[in-house]
Amino acid sequence: MKQVNKLKRQMKALKKQGDLGIEETFRAKQAWRQKALALHKVSNKLKRTGINTKNLAAHHPEFGQKKALC
Repeated sequence: MKQVNKLKRQMKALKKQGDLGIEETFRAKQAWRQKALALHKVSNKLKRTGINTKNLAAHHPEFGQKKALC
């Protein structure tokens, strides 16, 4: 779970870096694709074990509690 959330945060940061310039954008996009692939692999492994990564609160109440407190 932590790995999925970490990868999602890193992907968001890489998207923000895409506005820097042509060369930097290319590198940011490459890094984003690598993170997306890693996220996809982790997500597939979790799905095989029966955990839906789009609704983590359904499997782990602590995620739902954090959302409810905010």
